[in-house]
Amino acid sequence: MDIQDLIIERMQRLLCLGLEGTPAAELLPGTTKIWIERLQRFDPNRLMMAFNIVEERATRWPVPSTIIEAMPTYEHTYREPIKVLAAPVDPAIAAEVARKAREAIEECVRKLSL
Repeated sequence: MDIQDLIIERMQRLLCLGLEGTPAAELLPGTTKIWIERLQRFDPNRLMMAFNIVEERATRWPVPSTIIEAMPTYEHTYREPIKVLAAPVDPAIAAEVARKAREAIEECVRKLSL
């Protein structure tokens, strides 16, 4: 499920609760658009946890900042990444890759007339 679908589904769940201050039906498309704009940049797992908390505690229709404030910090949800050891890099290959990257950047600059 993508982040937009997650936000829409969780808003639908909130609507089912019949909370005080729930937006009128004609305002829901605009309300949904604003919620998606405000919440789409967050990690979906943290966002789902925040919606769970708000659903359990809400007595009024929340605003996006209520969801953001309910989000757990990464310390509560973050797993330490697995350390991957990089293979040794041949300096000649690294220099060639760097040269090609510089050339590609220079070509982009020329094309953009910067």
